[in-house]
Amino acid sequence: MMFVAYGAFTFGTFLCAISASFWQLLGSRFVLGLGSSGITLLSMITINDIVGIRQLAMWEGFVTCIEMATSIAAGPLGAWMNRNFTWHSVFYLELAFALVGLCILWFSFAKIKSYSQYSESILLDCGDSQVPRIDIEGWFLLFLGITIPLISLTLGDNLLSWAHPIEILLLVCGPIFICLFVLFEAKVATTPIVNMKPILKTEYLRVLFQVFGVISILNAIVFIIPPYIQVRAFDTPSFEDWALTCVFLGFSVGAILGGYLVKTGILPVHRIMIYNAVMLLGFCLLYLTRVISR
Repeated sequence: MMFVAYGAFTFGTFLCAISASFWQLLGSRFVLGLGSSGITLLSMITINDIVGIRQLAMWEGFVTCIEMATSIAAGPLGAWMNRNFTWHSVFYLELAFALVGLCILWFSFAKIKSYSQYSESILLDCGDSQVPRIDIEGWFLLFLGITIPLISLTLGDNLLSWAHPIEILLLVCGPIFICLFVLFEAKVATTPIVNMKPILKTEYLRVLFQVFGVISILNAIVFIIPPYIQVRAFDTPSFEDWALTCVFLGFSVGAILGGYLVKTGILPVHRIMIYNAVMLLGFCLLYLTRVISR
């Protein structure tokens, strides 16, 4: 599956590189996104399967550092290539990296298989196994439940007004498909994508609600506040500036430190979360005083 996801990502990148119109680029980015999401998920599953749950936090920290390092360099590099060449050149460079990564992935998997006796990988120990039935209906309902609201938000105030009947229909259908997905997975699906029975319990719902709040706040801090700070701090604001690199550097440091603390057990996870919340509150208050003073 990792090779399938990586192949979709590489093929989507190639389609982006040869796109001649906005709609072709849009469709190509969709294919690229399918592969990219698969790589993100399967890489975490693969690492967990090979190193075990006790080492997962530390290795995920290393992966996050690599992701943040590329994020720091990719923005300015892509902007420079776009100014001096064309935007197609960015995707051609990405395609070259993807092909190199595909070769490294094949070599790495072959190496792991050759030393399977030293690995904790369940997949490598069990070898080939019968693939269970894919829950196509569940995937389709989940796909509709996610994409329809995104389409409605994209069309709103761009191609359609918010009061347009199609816009209202899309906004209503999104939650309906999500509810249908939950009911189908809980009552009908023989091989559900997500086991809904434990999730529907009160304690699980409480945890999911808390995680949802944390992720929402994190995304607001990462994707909304930094651009605003950059706009206020520079006379000629641009995403090509290096002002946002502090966000990615913070991700890297936090990932390594958090992974180390979880691995060694120096602090319990709930105490780590409390300390993070206190530091976050302190930085938010510091930023608020800065905004008020201006």
